Amino acid sequence: MIGLVLGAKTPRDEYPRPMLRRRDWVNLNGEWEFGAGDERVFDRTITVPFCPQSELSGVGQTDLGDVVWYRRTFDAPPAERLLLHLGAVDYRATVWVNGEEVAAHEGGHTPFTADITRVARDGGNEIVVRAEDPLADRTIPRGKQYWSTKPESIFYTATTGIWQTVWLEPLPERSIAGLRVDPDPGAGAVEVHVETEGRKSVSVRLHGEEVGHWSGKESSCRIELATRALWSPEAPNLYSVEVTLHDRAG
Repeated sequence: MIGLVLGAKTPRDEYPRPMLRRRDWVNLNGEWEFGAGDERVFDRTITVPFCPQSELSGVGQTDLGDVVWYRRTFDAPPAERLLLHLGAVDYRATVWVNGEEVAAHEGGHTPFTADITRVARDGGNEIVVRAEDPLADRTIPRGKQYWSTKPESIFYTATTGIWQTVWLEPLPERSIAGLRVDPDPGAGAVEVHVETEGRKSVSVRLHGEEVGHWSGKESSCRIELATRALWSPEAPNLYSVEVTLHDRAG
């Protein structure tokens, strides 16, 4: 299962988190049931992750009100742990899986995650998302989104609900929770910080060739690079960093 997508024409099928890329993931973009209003009613469909105000969503409606609803089903991939990621939901979101609330989030521009291991079953799982985006509340960070149904002047049409990729991430019991890479170009070195316990190894490559390596149990390491190649528009050099978490057997 590598970049599995559900549906023949799944939009935005690129990996949604390039900083911490894993092989296995399930893309939940595509057709969802959809409704608008305070009551939980699904009377049409929408193409996620496009907001309902956009034509690409298949809805293309700007006067939906403050509350929208989403629903879809999915089969859970085999996993010891299963995470549900929502790239962005504008503005306040509540998420249920199989009738149980698994996440509540405020902020229309930031991703959030729910561990759904306990509530997910092999097949026939249901996700419901409620999004509230009160246009009249001018205290909400909105950038240039307009608080009326029609944009004018320097403002553009509001964005409500899901507008970034929704996806599943199957994981083993132990996994890497976070990764930060701090380059030190002057010294030709890189510092790597890994959020996990246990022995791990780090490999740094440039154009496919390994130029640095480290292994140990510490959460941070500093690697001196055999080749220093700075980035510029004329020479857009990019290093890749691969982190491996070893099992207890090594």
